[in-house]
Amino acid sequence: MNILKEIVSKKNRQIKYRKRNKPLISFSNAILKKNKKKQLALISEIKPKSPSEGNLREIQDPITIAKTMQEYGASCISVLTEPYYFGGNIENLFKISENVSIPLLRKDFITSEEEIEESYNYNADAVLIIIGLVKEKAGKLFEKCKEIGMEALIEVHTEEEVQFALDIGAEIIGINNRNLNTMQTDISTTERLRKLIPQNKIVISESGIKNRNDAEYIALHKINAILVGSTIMKSTNIGSMIENLSSVEIL
Repeated sequence: MNILKEIVSKKNRQIKYRKRNKPLISFSNAILKKNKKKQLALISEIKPKSPSEGNLREIQDPITIAKTMQEYGASCISVLTEPYYFGGNIENLFKISENVSIPLLRKDFITSEEEIEESYNYNADAVLIIIGLVKEKAGKLFEKCKEIGMEALIEVHTEEEVQFALDIGAEIIGINNRNLNTMQTDISTTERLRKLIPQNKIVISESGIKNRNDAEYIALHKINAILVGSTIMKSTNIGSMIENLSSVEIL
């Protein structure tokens, strides 16, 4: 059983209810605004633990961490809400939303339209849709996002998944450098798959970015943004790490 199937098998499908209390903020505009400055946008992730590395950081106060991320240059914040494998909590998403002014991505293993609505109600501005997880349902979930007004980060890892994302009309495509069968990362995956994606799409490189050198390598390949979780969470100085990763120049 690969990690996606394992995570979904333990999902608690009880939908939680809140009422959205702030306007949507454009996830794509925040990225493009950074690109206009000839810099790679950083999506900084609040990620307490991971299946491959275990506990990353004890997070007692996610609001303070989110404020630090915004202050030091993150264009967007990704909030993991999956509780069992990543230590996430959807309540953190709502709390953070009330204390920052940059867009929030709900990072979870979403498989239903009800979870899209839940994400909206918890003040997410965008959600992650993983092609390798939902496959044929991806188009329907993407349409639900558009109906609500949210944006979707459509995640791919293979050439076939890139084509699938393009076929459903994805505007923001995330290339996951991690093979979810082996859990190994290879950032050259971004270089390989980027060539298949039209220039008018927003492309984000995810996973395996450990330092500024990795970010600079990514920036060479016409990438709009990087999504970084573990490296930031393990840093002794989150602000300094974000400042370092969010100042990488693009051509």
